[in-house]
Amino acid sequence: LCIATSLLDDDMMPCYEYFAEGIQRRTSLEAFKIINYNLPQSPWLARNILPVLEQNMKLSVLEMSNCSLSADDVTALVKFISENKTLSTLNISHTMIESEDTAKALARALNKHPTLRRVNLAYCKLAGGHSVMDKVLAACKKCDELEIGHNDFDSKCVEKIAQFLGKKHSLTSFSLVGAKVDTSNKKLLSEALTVNKTIQKIRLHSNALQLPAIIRKTKKVTTALSRLTQL
Repeated sequence: LCIATSLLDDDMMPCYEYFAEGIQRRTSLEAFKIINYNLPQSPWLARNILPVLEQNMKLSVLEMSNCSLSADDVTALVKFISENKTLSTLNISHTMIESEDTAKALARALNKHPTLRRVNLAYCKLAGGHSVMDKVLAACKKCDELEIGHNDFDSKCVEKIAQFLGKKHSLTSFSLVGAKVDTSNKKLLSEALTVNKTIQKIRLHSNALQLPAIIRKTKKVTTALSRLTQL
């Protein structure tokens, strides 16, 4: 089930209520996507949508991207993720997580989730700086795919990301978006990709980089990166 691209105004509210009413008895959803919709104010999401998702025991894909979620919405969504046991794909890109406690709760939920393999946090603002970044990255080490980044990420956050990529994890696909990569982190990122053994696809977008900036012209680097199928 997917709805995409709209703006919220007073005239749209009956449509949202109609949509919410129409899914109340759905129990066999495998995917649920809301993309580029400004959702009604809290507690609409917690009251009308999340209880429905809780009763769908085969739900494997959840995408709520660029939905203008409020702080209360994000808290409720993180609680849902922490209690879910079936998701394999989670996309909450373009979400502002401005509470450090909520960001830490998200990290715990991702870490404990038994089946998540693809996580998209692209353009998500994460409160708590590099210490919370560490927790979120560690929570995703068993995933196959991770997208992360925001233009508010400072040099220390990007450093943590580079260090994470150089450690043992299961990622085969990684995207860093929006975060500026400075000169010192270019070197760290290059070194991390040299020692990494699992990543086959890497995407660097809006990082103030000019490729092949992270690819130093040495035999060691080119050999290490020859495994990539997408750059």
